[in-house]
Amino acid sequence: MKKGWKKIINNLVIESLNYLNSYDLNGFCPIFFNEKKIGYINEKNYNFLFSKGFFEEGNINIDNILSRNTYFFDEVFEFLINHNYLITELREKCPVFDQDCTKPRTKFSHNTKFGLNEVFSVERALLSIFGFPAYGVHMNGWKIKKGGFQFLMAKRSKNVRNFMGLYDNLVGGGQPSEISIIENLKKESLEEANIDNHQLSNVKFSTPIKYLHTQNNNFSPAVIFSYDLEISNFNSIKNNDGEIESFHFFSTSEIFDLLGKKLVKPNCILPILDFLVKRKKELFSNKTINEIKKLI
Repeated sequence: MKKGWKKIINNLVIESLNYLNSYDLNGFCPIFFNEKKIGYINEKNYNFLFSKGFFEEGNINIDNILSRNTYFFDEVFEFLINHNYLITELREKCPVFDQDCTKPRTKFSHNTKFGLNEVFSVERALLSIFGFPAYGVHMNGWKIKKGGFQFLMAKRSKNVRNFMGLYDNLVGGGQPSEISIIENLKKESLEEANIDNHQLSNVKFSTPIKYLHTQNNNFSPAVIFSYDLEISNFNSIKNNDGEIESFHFFSTSEIFDLLGKKLVKPNCILPILDFLVKRKKELFSNKTINEIKKLI
């Protein structure tokens, strides 16, 4: 590793963590359920939905709203879609839990259906609008070559709506209701990288990673269930759902070079940092390690 590279790596990591895990709820309205702040909506979005008759004066109390109209979130979603305020082809219900959204739960059974204790569910595209925590699975693909770690990264298609052309973890996807975390990982692995259940037999769960972020009038609390898979056969890796353009192995230093060039999807660096802080700790200063551990 070239001279001065460790300092560059640590600066890049701190910059990425500051970007991903920083939020300011000034200008946001709390959303209450069972006296907990389970979400936050930006005042501009609130005023817009209020003007369209979705909200009434006073605190946003979801208990009361859903007691009057159990289809409230479906109606908001359809309104935003039909009037082109929201553009997505994805239809996937995700659970919302009875919890403080700034302290999302991270411990779940990975083998039972996710969301069994949800209080309600919403379309994935609504999560950040209402500031409800989003859950997802990510998986590092890795191998050792010439004594060093290499990561198999997926280059996102230029046809996807978000983060087009950027490098991502080998597998990554949202965690919907009604499917277990491990079954969702299997589904995403087959769709995104043609990895079947047999090839996943040695996959290792690492840790849940939590981060909180405000951007573009939205609050996005998120939890990633991070897995690691040692790659023994690269030949069968291919994309099956059209979201990935190609796959490439990169060394650790090359990963951080891509990060510096803004060629990495922002949140995919988190599973990589989790992997490296457990296996190549000497890369990081004590300050950087402490910042990483705040998320894991």
